[in-house]
Amino acid sequence: AEGFIEHEKHVHGQAQLNIAIEKNEIEMEFSSPAMNLLGFEYKPSSDEDKQQLAQVVTTLRQGGKLFTLGGCKLKESDVSSELLGAEHDNGHSDDHSDGKHEISGHDQQDQGNHSDFLVHYHFHCVEGIPTQLKTSLFSSFPRLEDVTATVLSRHQTQLTLSKQQNVINLR
Repeated sequence: AEGFIEHEKHVHGQAQLNIAIEKNEIEMEFSSPAMNLLGFEYKPSSDEDKQQLAQVVTTLRQGGKLFTLGGCKLKESDVSSELLGAEHDNGHSDDHSDGKHEISGHDQQDQGNHSDFLVHYHFHCVEGIPTQLKTSLFSSFPRLEDVTATVLSRHQTQLTLSKQQNVINLR
């Protein structure tokens, strides 16, 4: 399920969540402008900004808290962003020859101060795929207004998540 996000325009307040379901596995990719998660998009230089970035990365890695999937365990989470640079250390190999560091769909010259986060989650569901997924993305990141969610399973569905609508039916 690597790389199945089709990046849309970089729009503050909006993000994408793609969910692929196969057998007892759920792969998710969450893509968002850094502004939604951090409140800024520049390379952090102050201690306060660096601390805020570290806190956001920690929160993003905790997929089991951001997504409630009854009976499923988070097996892997990988956070990528232009803002992480050389300090990028998520416990995984940094050999991203598959282009995972090309996070935004932007041409590098046009990118300016636009920075994005791309987070990959892999859940294993011992008891089968749950009927619903509930997300706490909106309470964790209050600047987030809506998330376009695409679910790929036996059929494809797309919906817009918001603070009021934070549940996805998976079956």
